[in-house]
Amino acid sequence: MYTMIEIKDLTLEFDGHKLYDRFGMSIRKGEKVTLAGESGTGKTTFIHLLLGFVPFEKGEIQIMGQPLHADNIEQIRSSTAYVPQELHLPMTTAGELFYMPFSFRQNRARHPGKKAIQKIFDALGLSTALLGKNLDEVSGGQKQRIAIASALLLEKPLLILDEPTSSLDSRSIERLANLVFNQEKRTVLSTSHNPLWAKHADRTYNLDDHGANA
Repeated sequence: MYTMIEIKDLTLEFDGHKLYDRFGMSIRKGEKVTLAGESGTGKTTFIHLLLGFVPFEKGEIQIMGQPLHADNIEQIRSSTAYVPQELHLPMTTAGELFYMPFSFRQNRARHPGKKAIQKIFDALGLSTALLGKNLDEVSGGQKQRIAIASALLLEKPLLILDEPTSSLDSRSIERLANLVFNQEKRTVLSTSHNPLWAKHADRTYNLDDHGANA
């Protein structure tokens, strides 16, 4: 089966601390993998590494068959939908948050219609009326789900979610997991220490067991 992410012999030091020493992992196309681990094991740093925000010292990383380096990082990013844990964006309404990814040139053709938006909002237990509200009227969990709904509607082959359950209650976690993990053609890499989320993944990879100090 086609490999979506392949990492071999990765060594990474961050802020004077070696996070990974000859680290390796492989994620197949369509697989749903969750990265777990205590704070400080480098879950978010790992995500930033795959997106080309953090350089690595030694090793090999391939994403969608492409080696990760400056020459093709834009191509890799254009095939990836990413939702960070913290959303720090210069916008005032929930509608701006939702529609922002579709404003980029490479995503304009993917602009969703009303039926698609209604369907995904229903699946997440959200009202589309939220899109007309100011962000300061919207809860953290609602913002998180609105951003993930937008990422799913981009229909990219790789979806990366950093701590997608951090602001959600158990019912919302189950709704989100049922939607995200049933995306058959999409590879999903998420970080989470929440057992309700992790139980839905094909594999949970505990970085406590695989980091430099393991």
